[in-house]
Formats: sequence, C-alpha cells, structure tokens
Amino acid sequence: MAFTKPYNYVDNAVLFADNQHLNEEAAKVYSNQEIVVADVGSDFKFDEIEAGEFKPITDDHKFASSFIAGQNIDSEALNRAYFTSTTKSNTQTAASSVVYRDLFGCGKQIVLDQNAWVQITFQAAFISTDNSNTSGGDGNGKWENKVLLRHTDYTTANPTPDYIAGTRGYVFESAGASLGVLDPNAGGNAAQRRQVMFQFALNLSKGKHDLQVAINPKVEEGWTSARNFVVEVFYL
Repeated sequence: MAFTKPYNYVDNAVLFADNQHLNEEAAKVYSNQEIVVADVGSDFKFDEIEAGEFKPITDDHKFASSFIAGQNIDSEALNRAYFTSTTKSNTQTAASSVVYRDLFGCGKQIVLDQNAWVQITFQAAFISTDNSNTSGGDGNGKWENKVLLRHTDYTTANPTPDYIAGTRGYVFESAGASLGVLDPNAGGNAAQRRQVMFQFALNLSKGKHDLQVAINPKVEEGWTSARNFVVEVFYL
C-alpha cells in the first residue's frame, strides 16, 4: 500500500509546524507497518519501533537510543584464536607467572554517548595440548588457563587494563589453588577440552572503552575456534 501524506505541500504557501508534524507522524506509522499508539502499552518508552542500522564490517547493530556490538565466529573451523605460555620466559606453568594475552576475535572497542549499563556475554570452546614441561598440576596444566574479561577505560587520564575477577573461567582452574585440584588426575580429553562462558554487567561512563577476553596461558599451544562475544549497551 502506497504512503499517503495527510498534508500536501503547496508552492508559495506558508508551511505550519502542525502540518509537518502530521506528515512525520504518519510516516512513522507507515514505516512501522501500521503500528499505531493504541497497539502498544502505556509503559512503552518510544514513539516508534526502531528498525536500527546493521554495520556488517564491524558486526554492530546501531539504534537511535543505543547499540549492540559483538563478534560471532562459529562457522569457520580453521579460524582459530591461539594462545601460548611460551611468552612467559622460563616460568611458563608456574603459579606466580601471570601474563594475560588477548584472544583474537573476542573483544570490542565501544564509544558511549553518555553513561550506560553494559552487558557482556562470552562463550567459547577451548582446546589445549600437552606441555613438554609436565610441571604445573594435573593434566600438565591443560585446564589451568585462567580466562578473564579485560576492561580499559580511556576516559581516565592514565588508562590501564583492569582484569575483572568476577568473570574468571572456573571450568579451567579451581578457586585459589595453583596446582588445579578441580577434577584431579584428569587427562586426555577431560583436561584439554573445556567450555568457557560468562555474562557480566558494568556501569560505564561516557567515552571510549575497550572490552576484551584475555587468558593467562599455562600450555605451550592452545586455541579456540568457536567463540561468541556480544556487548549490549543500555543508556541510563
């Protein structure tokens, strides 16, 4: 059905704001598939349904009031995000050796127009291999790789990474134990194949923020090829 304007513009005639408003309101109803005010409850906070704009290059969906940012890599079997403990000098598997590495394809940088409540969801399947150095606990350290969310607040004068303990991947490492007593004597597939998932909420200030999944690797070679990282922004 074609769109019909309530008011037709006439050359050299005075354009009144009320007439322009009628056309704009009619366009909203038409573009939202004839959804009128009576069709939604009184608690609905917007005058119209927002279709939003999808940006395929960055995998983001932007709305007039907010946006969703994310990465979803689950269909390419060889698209792996590798991690390794060989960047940690001579103490690759020691409990005191803590060096976090960012996971490829598991992060987003966002710019907030105002203070916002931000919800982060991360899911991934991790695979790790045996170490040539067998120290570091059961399973040769294969399930001692700690996974956390890293947040860098660029609105501060001296931005520094903040590793959020509440997002720790417990499926890899037991609480407070350097030798990993969760699932003792695990070996083979039981130790090297793990699922990591967390959902976390942050209150962030206006400006630029970097959100990234990071891992403290305890194995010489590990990777994840199926991963999902989504950032949902809700302006306060």
